[in-house]
Amino acid sequence: MGCVEMPKPVYILCCQTGSDDKGTNLASHFNVYDRLDVLATHADLVSDPPKIIVPIPLRIVAVWSGDEQNDFKAEFEVEAALRVPPTGMEVKVWSGKFRFEEERPRQRFTFDINGFYVNSSGEIVAECRIRKAGDSKWLKQRYSIKVVISTDREDRVAPSQVVSTESDRPRRRPIIRPNEDTP
Repeated sequence: MGCVEMPKPVYILCCQTGSDDKGTNLASHFNVYDRLDVLATHADLVSDPPKIIVPIPLRIVAVWSGDEQNDFKAEFEVEAALRVPPTGMEVKVWSGKFRFEEERPRQRFTFDINGFYVNSSGEIVAECRIRKAGDSKWLKQRYSIKVVISTDREDRVAPSQVVSTESDRPRRRPIIRPNEDTP
C-alpha cells in the first residue's frame, strides 16, 4: 500500500434515467443516448443567439477502478462537466473529493441534470475527470451525443428521441445554463 497507482476508467455513459440498488450496489441505466433530435420552434431559432433549452433529464454515469495497489487513505478529486454546441463551452456539473474503498474498489459517480441549453446542432460531450488530490494532471473519460436541431417534424429520426421546445410543456425542474454556478 505504499505507492498510489492511478485509477483506471471502467466506463462512462449518458442516459435518461437509472436505478441503483442500495443493497447490492448494482446499477441499471435506462434509455442510453446516442443521438438527440430536437424539434425547435421558429422563435427558438430566430433569437440572437438562438436559445434552445432541452428539457430532458440527462444522467452522466462514470465508473473508475482502483486496485489492491491503491493507498486507500489517498484522497482524489472528481469533476463532471458538460460541453454543448456550437462552442463546446464547458458547464461544470459537479466537483468533490472521494477515497476508494478497499471492500469496493470501483467508484461510481452519478450526476443528474434536469435539462440543458444548446445553440445549434453538434455534439454534446460529457466528461468525468479524477486526479489524486494536489496533482495537476487529470484522468478523463468522455461520452459524446450527436444533437440535431430542426424545425420540421419530418427531419426527425425516432419519435422516442425527439425533444420539443414548444412553450406548452410544463417546466417544473431547474435547467442548467452556461455560466451558472451549480452545487
